[in-house]
Amino acid sequence: MYLKVWLLVLPIFFLPVVVDSFGFGKNWLMLLTMLLGIIIWGMALVIRKENKIFIGKGLGWLITLTVWATIVWYFGEAGVRMRTFMGTSGLALMWSMTIWTFLWMQASEEKDEGGEKWLIVAGILVALSSLVVFLLPAAKLPISWPKQNPIININSDWSLTGSVLGELWLLGILGTIWIKKLAEKIKRKEGYVGEMAITAILVLVLFLDVFKMFRSGWNYLDINSSWTIATESLKYRPLQGVGAGNYLEAFNKWRPVAFNNSKNWSGSFGWAANGGLQLWTELGIVGLIIGILTMRALIKGQKNKSRKIGIALGGVMLVLTPFNLVGLMLMMWLVTREIEKKERSLMLKVGEKGLNAAPIILAVVVLLGSGFGLYWWTRVLLGETYLKKSLVAAVNNDGGSTYIWQIKAITANANNAEYRRIYSQTNLALAIGLMSNKDITNDQKEKAAVLIQQAVREGKAAVALDTRNASYWSNLASIYRQLVGSVEGSADWSYEAYSQAIGLDSVNPSLRLDFGGLLFATGRYEEADRLFEQVVSLKPDLANGWYNWAYTAKNMNKLSSAVARLSQALSLVPIDSGDYDKASKELEAWNKEYEALIKQQQGLQQEKEAETLKLPEALPDDGNNSSVVVPTGGLEPPVVEVTPTPSDGGVIIEP
Repeated sequence: MYLKVWLLVLPIFFLPVVVDSFGFGKNWLMLLTMLLGIIIWGMALVIRKENKIFIGKGLGWLITLTVWATIVWYFGEAGVRMRTFMGTSGLALMWSMTIWTFLWMQASEEKDEGGEKWLIVAGILVALSSLVVFLLPAAKLPISWPKQNPIININSDWSLTGSVLGELWLLGILGTIWIKKLAEKIKRKEGYVGEMAITAILVLVLFLDVFKMFRSGWNYLDINSSWTIATESLKYRPLQGVGAGNYLEAFNKWRPVAFNNSKNWSGSFGWAANGGLQLWTELGIVGLIIGILTMRALIKGQKNKSRKIGIALGGVMLVLTPFNLVGLMLMMWLVTREIEKKERSLMLKVGEKGLNAAPIILAVVVLLGSGFGLYWWTRVLLGETYLKKSLVAAVNNDGGSTYIWQIKAITANANNAEYRRIYSQTNLALAIGLMSNKDITNDQKEKAAVLIQQAVREGKAAVALDTRNASYWSNLASIYRQLVGSVEGSADWSYEAYSQAIGLDSVNPSLRLDFGGLLFATGRYEEADRLFEQVVSLKPDLANGWYNWAYTAKNMNKLSSAVARLSQALSLVPIDSGDYDKASKELEAWNKEYEALIKQQQGLQQEKEAETLKLPEALPDDGNNSSVVVPTGGLEPPVVEVTPTPSDGGVIIEP
């Protein structure tokens, strides 16, 4: 019954008390219910005095894959381990999926169709809610309720599962099951009105979901970028990959420059274009091989040919589509419904009477391990809850509450680098707010100084916890940047932090734009000019890049280059925008200045030419009209091989 209820809850569950209510919410539910489920199973072993478990080759390979992921995870930094464990596709999910697969295999030796009756309840709720949202007038969307701290935010692509892709997986699996039921009823000439109604609803909403996907476009990482990232990971981390749930690091390091031409160029992606490339990137060649062997064993373990074909098709869909938690877990449930299992006895006789202590020992180990996991996982939830409260307070301009809730979040989960980053920005904002007061007191000055110190400390703490994350280096650079002019050496520290961030996210034009802006502000125009050039090289259609590059040329007295670059920036700005009007006026003024300069230079040239008039020089003559034969060999211009200077690409920052 516990397993059946779980099938009803998972697809429609979300956690409104955290920021990522669907992603982290479902992941948190997965691990929590897994821990409770293993406790129930362990207690049942003792109460029922059972000494048998059911296993299979597929489960064995799945455990091997999870253990390999755990080994790779263990050698990461503290912040990386926390981020990837909490991530939607991270280590917590892998352990949850593995233990849930084990629990499903223990549930019954016989075919049990009761679970799908509970799952269809979730399917109908999802289908009806999706249909209602689709029929709502666009003018009424988005809908946020309640407004101060929304539990739900409904837009045209909203789904109770958390994503349209998750809804497609749920309705696709249920639709397949109910179409099969309908066909069987028709074949047996039994009443099939109920099955027909359910099938009609599922299929209708399924087609609506396909329409939504085409309407909104592909909002996942493209296949070319995913392939490039996977092949680059093969060069640098071939066996182990970057770690489960750590795709974002690989994305930042190895995505191609061509990604900047896509509509999602400014975003970040924690998932590859499909499950196969994600498994390869995150767990390396070893993980990919184990994953293939796992799928092969799970398919071979099905009891008949039709199920083998069905599970194989489902596996192919998992491999070819982006990661989705709902789809993955429902596929694992389908796999275990009619899989071949082997019974194994738990035997450890002790005492004169030969008491079998194995179930008791196993139950105690499960209870202690799960108890520790529940305690730790609860603290993780508290940290996320406190963070959500702090962000709500920030929206309401309650700086004091924002500060306090973020301290509580860090106390609950000190290894979460993202908490440190957010807290550093809060300290900096509060300090700037105090220093902006016209009549600032000495006490306020002291508080501002403490807040600045805390901002730097927390920014450095985030970097220390996750040194390979470009966003934390960028955050530290922005903190130092705010201190330029107030704290000696802060400009150099900011330069260093920006350089580290660019090294970790080399094709990001925005980082170079920010860095170039800092160099421009400190008067280092030649260095800023090179960075802005890299920005337009990385993303030629970035108007702000050309605009900033134009201003560096202007400040370096290169008017012709400045005019050309500003003209390019103007061509990339919408003609009906305020930016276009601003740039047009600047270009007009620069053109007049450039024309005046040209006239001035032409006048000087004419004056120079008037003062240096002379006849063409005669050819040399030795006076005897004799000719000298000069060998032609060796007089031709030397052949020089020019090696182009590589450009490391760049980003643009407004002066």
